[in-house]
Amino acid sequence: MLSEFRRLEVSELQLVKLKEFALLQISDLHYQKLFESIQTGILLIDSDSASIIDINPFLADFLGYSRKEIIGKKPWEIDSLKNIISCNDSFLKLLSSKNVKYEDLQIKKRDGNLEFIEFTSNVCRLNDIKVLQCIIKDISNYKRLEKTLTTKERTYRALFENNPQPMWVYDLKTFAFLKVNKAAVQHYGYEQNEFLNMTIKDILPADNNTVLSDNTIKSGDEFDGPDVRMHKMKNGEIIFVENISQEIEFGNRPAMLVLANDVTRRVLLEAKLKNKLNKLLLMDTTKNKFFSILAHDLRGTFSVLLGYSEFLHKDIEDLSLSEIKKYSTSIYLATEQSFRLFENLLDWSRLQMGMVNFQPTSFDINETARETIHANLPAAERKNIYLDSNFDSQIIVFADENMVKTILRNLLSNAIKFTNDGGTVKVITEMKDDVVEIKVTDTGVGISQNDINKLFRIETDYTTIGTAKERGTGLGLFLCKELVEKGGGKIWVESTPGIGSTFIFTLPNGARSFT
Repeated sequence: MLSEFRRLEVSELQLVKLKEFALLQISDLHYQKLFESIQTGILLIDSDSASIIDINPFLADFLGYSRKEIIGKKPWEIDSLKNIISCNDSFLKLLSSKNVKYEDLQIKKRDGNLEFIEFTSNVCRLNDIKVLQCIIKDISNYKRLEKTLTTKERTYRALFENNPQPMWVYDLKTFAFLKVNKAAVQHYGYEQNEFLNMTIKDILPADNNTVLSDNTIKSGDEFDGPDVRMHKMKNGEIIFVENISQEIEFGNRPAMLVLANDVTRRVLLEAKLKNKLNKLLLMDTTKNKFFSILAHDLRGTFSVLLGYSEFLHKDIEDLSLSEIKKYSTSIYLATEQSFRLFENLLDWSRLQMGMVNFQPTSFDINETARETIHANLPAAERKNIYLDSNFDSQIIVFADENMVKTILRNLLSNAIKFTNDGGTVKVITEMKDDVVEIKVTDTGVGISQNDINKLFRIETDYTTIGTAKERGTGLGLFLCKELVEKGGGKIWVESTPGIGSTFIFTLPNGARSFT
């Protein structure tokens, strides 16, 4: 019974050993597969004899030898390994160091080509044998790429530094300048160290410095289109700059690379050309307006004059006194309208040709307004309109009196034209600090807001018929605007349809003109 137990015990011990042996074989098999297939060089050297025990296929192919040519030899007997282990002393040194790593070694392959490797060694035991295990990585491609990148970096740095256009890099989070080139320093007037203590906000004009818009920090894989904005130089001068920007990584942080092209001259030239174009368009509109008035309004007025004067000329013996009065009144009104139109046309054409001499003097605006009101009394009386004023004392203005008379004449004529029988037109003068406001107010038909926007503009061709079928050209208000602005004043209108309108213009205060 005991012998059976011992036999069983032996069998179990054998089973354990067999199991351990099987596991060892499996482990060795896995290691062998890894050794054979890994794309990194492995070299095993016996610590006692310094002979090469094994070399994996990758390293043998990389060096240009067969395994048979290497195994059994000492490392310094293989030309390609001399740079790593040159003699027995260097081998012993590696053994004593246990773990060694060289990150940048150059070796010569069998075919003579030089390649860069990364070398790592460590001491270990393999089947109870002490060996030096050497791991060799081919880093030639990495070194070539590194060299290419270094060359490109130097090229880009040279392009950045020597570019004749200002360039800089700024932090996308803080907007701080991280790098600026020589052209930026020269163009903007700041020293290099000043720039690097500033942010993008510091070169923006005050009115553009409240917030950086999305356009300022455009980003993307491709360069954005030119972006024109205003910049402020150190001396305070404002320039127009066309920016081309691209998001990059600078010092491990998101940044923006910017090329700034000063286009101030171009922008100012474009503005000049645009201004000239607008003037040409206005001249063309003015010419069309002029011929429109001649072709339509004057022709209509002269048709009335010719028609009624023909009746008087041919049939005066057969006409009654009331008929003669009727025709002669129509002739008078048509003549008066034609005369005022001619006055406006002459004044307007002289303005367009620059023939109006602005000759400001100090005078009492109330006295001038009284004269103009008196000249318009006949027209007001025909419609039973009451002309009123608030003239209690003198108010001195500094302006061209003839221009002011023309302005008042046109505004009063318009007010009478658009006021119904029995209405009121009033002229009010009022001191307002350094200006005097003159108001011509009426109880007429009023103007809608949409039509107010068409006033004082010759290109809109806005005209309406008066309450007594009076015709107009719209030329008078445009003439008023040009004359007021020539004298340094402003003109505007306040109106409510069905209630009336108030036309207001300003003149310089004569009492302050000489202080």
